[in-house]
Amino acid sequence: MGLLEFVLKAPCSKADPWLFDQFQIDLAQPALAICARCPFWEQCDELVAPRHSHYDGVASGKVWRNGKILAMLDIS
Repeated sequence: MGLLEFVLKAPCSKADPWLFDQFQIDLAQPALAICARCPFWEQCDELVAPRHSHYDGVASGKVWRNGKILAMLDIS
């Protein structure tokens, strides 16, 4: 599967993008709930490149602020 092909299959593909723009932990919970059932964390991280892009929001099961992880899902 190519880097962008996963986007159409990801659980977030039909979600409101606003949900993923949240970096406050309480507001990020709905997006994290969607991430929790996603098998594409690695591809998401590669596409968004949160550390390099200084991303603010939710991507790859993590809440980011200025490219730093504020919180992350614990899927064990």
